[in-house]
Amino acid sequence: MFRLLRTAILAASFCVSAGAALAGVITPVSVVASEEFPFWGQYRAVNVINGSGLNGDLHDGDFNNMWMTDLGTQAATLTFDLGADYLLSSINIWNYNVDFGLDRGAREFVLSLSLDGNDYAQVLSATLAQGNGTLLPAQSFAFSGAARYVRLDILNNYGDQWSAVGLGEVNFTAVPEPGVLPLLAAGLGLVGLSMRRRTKRSLHA
Repeated sequence: MFRLLRTAILAASFCVSAGAALAGVITPVSVVASEEFPFWGQYRAVNVINGSGLNGDLHDGDFNNMWMTDLGTQAATLTFDLGADYLLSSINIWNYNVDFGLDRGAREFVLSLSLDGNDYAQVLSATLAQGNGTLLPAQSFAFSGAARYVRLDILNNYGDQWSAVGLGEVNFTAVPEPGVLPLLAAGLGLVGLSMRRRTKRSLHA
């Protein structure tokens, strides 16, 4: 009896661990920007996925840790490859946060998902708050959808026609794949069944 109970508990624990491995923060493996600032080798798109500027959950205001377009471009597209298919639940964005260029922060954006990198479906339209030049937390926007590729279309910024647009960092939150949930339920069911059998035998002993 105790052996069965131990086996059931281990099975349930394995299912929980398997689900956890498929959940949590997802950092894209690559990103392509429609435009990058063309001078000095700075403001590259990779800065939004490489963790530069992050201290825990806060992002600094160093322009070396940001991505930005050329001056005069207020709209841009970032396309992320997550490296595998995930069931996503939110996008987490740290806006452009350089204190002498806060008008370059992204404002309105549209988010679209794809499994093959060709056909995209829009799942979200939202507005980012402007950065403040101090340590900045992420802004999280909830949605639901399966994707390997995510396209972030930035529609405008907080500046005028001569300003650029940029971001600090982007990652995503995923939930367990649907196939993990039945395994988890089965594991927990085995635990409950074993405990009920043990209780009945104790009563009739």
